[in-house]
Amino acid sequence: MYKALAVALALFLLALASGRKTIGVENYTAQFRKNAGQFAHSIAEMHAAIGQADPTDSQSIERAKQKLKDARLAYKRIAFFLDYFFFTSSRIYNRPPRNEIEEPHLEYMEPAGFQYIEAMLFEDAGKNKEAMLAQCRLLQTAADDLPALLYQFEASDAQILESCV
Repeated sequence: MYKALAVALALFLLALASGRKTIGVENYTAQFRKNAGQFAHSIAEMHAAIGQADPTDSQSIERAKQKLKDARLAYKRIAFFLDYFFFTSSRIYNRPPRNEIEEPHLEYMEPAGFQYIEAMLFEDAGKNKEAMLAQCRLLQTAADDLPALLYQFEASDAQILESCV
């Protein structure tokens, strides 16, 4: 019910702004840039915490786990937009391992992103530190490049609203 009400309100606001066809796009791309910057910063903090994690110090492991949670929450602020407009680019952040054999082709994808880091961090942080740091570098590089996705980005307000649902 709340979702339907939110969609109805969004459509009403869209109708009010019909003279300005791109107000939603302009506002949300500005918000995306801000949220993407915060996300990149949270990835850098997670990378530092994992780099400082010591398997003999439970506090440092807990700090790394908290930074992982913070980074995942920051990702949630941009995930819907990435999944809708830049699906291929979004896969790096939260890609589970895929090992399926389906006709007519075989598909295998290495695990990557938050799910992989989480599995290693909660399993045995000391043993997997180098692999976690490699994943952090991968995520950091991708997160730093997020604003570049908006180069010549075109969408309508209706598409922005649809991406939120």
